[in-house]
Amino acid sequence: MGVSAALLAGQGDVAEGLSEFLEPWMKRLSRETGEAASAFVLGDGLARIITFQPGTYALTIHFPKRIWHDVLSLATGRLLVAELPEYEWPQFISDENRTGKSKWTSLLREIHRVGYCICWHPEQLAMAFPVRNRFGRIMFAVGASAPVSRATPDQCALMFTSIRKIACDLSQGFECPNKLLKTLAITALPDGEIESFQNPNIG
Repeated sequence: MGVSAALLAGQGDVAEGLSEFLEPWMKRLSRETGEAASAFVLGDGLARIITFQPGTYALTIHFPKRIWHDVLSLATGRLLVAELPEYEWPQFISDENRTGKSKWTSLLREIHRVGYCICWHPEQLAMAFPVRNRFGRIMFAVGASAPVSRATPDQCALMFTSIRKIACDLSQGFECPNKLLKTLAITALPDGEIESFQNPNIG
């Protein structure tokens, strides 16, 4: 009933309709990783939080707002943009980032290819995976964020595995095709993958 109710609710405002349904999933992700967990949806050129759960450590990441205009500042946002047709990507690249347009394009292509996103910021590391529906389209993205001081190889591997598993379980509940579910069945963070997702040098 939970998934069925969420599907019906999601036909309207996805962020509002799925908030209650996803809350226990984000609590689970927070418990498993100890880090801040969130789910985001993309609409009208903006990234919007569906639900958020702070981490269990004393030092945790917080999201001070519900709507992001700078979508590419988020791992979940980058993942959602990468799923769009390439001709729509430029609208998400802010004017000050235009000099790095080609590098942003390359990064978004790589995110689309691997099917997940790892995003570094000076003070935090974020990861995100997609949740897909029965048509294979991304409904929303789920992710977790940790302070860089805690982003050890073991913690990164734990975050990667936990987010992937929850995204896979949710996608299965939303009747995602088996072929696409297999792309979520990555069992571990590939060696060297963290470093390959450094932010583009946008000059």
